[in-house]
Amino acid sequence: QIFYGLGSGKDFDGLGLIVDNGSATSSYAGQTRTTSPFINGDVTAVTNGVITLDYLSSEFDNVSAAGSTSESPTLGLTTKAIWTFIEGVMQPMVSARYETLQLKGYDRVDGGTPVGTSVPEGDARLSGFGGFNALSYRARPLVADDNATAQTFYWINENYLAFKRLIDSDLVQIATTVQVTEGYYKDVPAPSAWQYRDLLSPVNQYGEVGLLLLMGNLIHRQPRRNGKLTGITSN
Repeated sequence: QIFYGLGSGKDFDGLGLIVDNGSATSSYAGQTRTTSPFINGDVTAVTNGVITLDYLSSEFDNVSAAGSTSESPTLGLTTKAIWTFIEGVMQPMVSARYETLQLKGYDRVDGGTPVGTSVPEGDARLSGFGGFNALSYRARPLVADDNATAQTFYWINENYLAFKRLIDSDLVQIATTVQVTEGYYKDVPAPSAWQYRDLLSPVNQYGEVGLLLLMGNLIHRQPRRNGKLTGITSN
C-alpha cells in the first residue's frame, strides 16, 4: 500500500506522489511543482467514469516522446476491477472463424447432444471460450494489483524508477542474492534496502526484541514520463 501512497510520515515516496501534477501534492523531491513542471506526471480524469481504449492511447501519448522506447511507459498498473473493464472493452474485438462440424446443435434444455450428430457429448468443440488471462496494450503488459489505487490506471516508465537504499553501519545488511562461499564475490554480496539489528533481551522481560528495517526511498528520475487515468468506474 505504501507503494501507491504519498510518502507521508516515515513511508517512502509512492506512486501517488510521483505521478501527480499538483492535484494531490504541491512538491516532489524538494521542488515545487508550479515552478518546476518537469517533475509533474500527467493526470487525466475520464469522462463519466468510463474507460476506453482511446483513453489508454492518449494517456500513453501524453507521457511519451515519439519514436523513443526508453521515453515511453513500460507497464500499465491498475486494480482488478479496472483490469476487467479493459478486458471487457477488448473482448468484442476478438474475431473467430467457425467451421462446419456437421452438428445439429446443443440441447440447452436437456443438456445433451441431439441424436445424429457426429460429435460425441462433452466434446470441447461444443464449448464456448471467452475471457483473458493476460492483457497487453501497445506491447506493454497490463497488470492488476489488489493494493492499487481505486478507480485509477497508471502508465509507468520503469526505466527511471529505482529504490535507493540508505545504509546504516550499525545494522546488519540483508543480501539480495544467495551469499557465495568462494570466488571474487564471497565477501561482497549484493546488499538490499533491508537491514536488521540483532536480538536483544530487554530488562525484566523473558524474551528478545529485534528490528527489521527497510531504509531508503522510491525515486523516479523522469516523473513526466508517467501518467494516470482517474475516476474510472465502468467501461
